Amino acid sequence: LVTVAIIFEYGLFGTISIVIIWPITIGFIVWASCYLKGLSKSRRFTINKDFIEIVVPHKPTFRIKWSEFDSIVITKRESMSAVPSGEGVILGPKFVYFSLTFKGKNADRSYEFESGKDFKVRSRKKMVIALEQHAKERGKEFIGYKWKDKRKAKKQSNNL
Repeated sequence: LVTVAIIFEYGLFGTISIVIIWPITIGFIVWASCYLKGLSKSRRFTINKDFIEIVVPHKPTFRIKWSEFDSIVITKRESMSAVPSGEGVILGPKFVYFSLTFKGKNADRSYEFESGKDFKVRSRKKMVIALEQHAKERGKEFIGYKWKDKRKAKKQSNNL
């Protein structure tokens, strides 16, 4: 009824606006639902005496036993989407990825997740701290990335 009222009230301008606005609105809703799909599903990061397990929707479950590796290496990778244009390249939003590499005698296994999408920033920090503590308890080498959080960096320097 509202659509019909707009057409009669505003004539051609109302008809054109409906033809343009409705598809854009519906397209945005479809895009948002596809992009945000799975964000409300639960994620799980489990450390126990036998294994480490990471469960994220839309990715295979990652599980590794403590006996399968000798060291943990965490690397941070920033990625920007580049969009070519007539005047050059326009840089899009920045994505931050973290890679957990478990190095063993025979083989290396790694797991990469997107910070903010797969795990919240606060959860990611807790995960890294827990991994570091459990690795030290089990005599595994832990190599992490440099913290930008000044409080954490200060706390780590005081512990040394």
